[in-house]
Amino acid sequence: MGIILVRVDSRLIHGQILEAWIPHTGSDALMVVDDEVAGDLLRRTVMQMAVPSSISVSFETVQDAVSQYKQNGFQGRKMMLLFSKLDDAVNAFRNGLNFNALNLGNMHYCEGKVQVCANICLDSDDLTRIMYLEKMGVYIDSRSVPGEKKLDLSKTAFLKKQLF
Repeated sequence: MGIILVRVDSRLIHGQILEAWIPHTGSDALMVVDDEVAGDLLRRTVMQMAVPSSISVSFETVQDAVSQYKQNGFQGRKMMLLFSKLDDAVNAFRNGLNFNALNLGNMHYCEGKVQVCANICLDSDDLTRIMYLEKMGVYIDSRSVPGEKKLDLSKTAFLKKQLF
């Protein structure tokens, strides 16, 4: 099966992932792709404790996730990839981790970012990353949970209007 969902979510593993996205997608494996978290035993342990034992969970650096993908494309798994930062998702894509759709779940506010919808804050670097993915044929939407109406972020004119 391979990759089922690629999502950017600042919170990584939380209730929306476990109670909504996993049942909706039928994922049997969850990979957190984050260099910082991959090296933080405490954060990995806390997140892993929240995941049901029927779901395989792993924590990988961007480089290791790309390497694993290149070996077998996650075949035999229904893999959900979670990134905390858009930059990491784009770096993974540029290095060969191919996906054709990206869900932006939650991107928190921080200084220099503008809130473009209820759960997404972006800056001009994020817009550049979105435009790159759009140019490469990646469909980008924003939804917190599967039942929510999709906000199509591939139409960067909307984002440019929000950011500039």
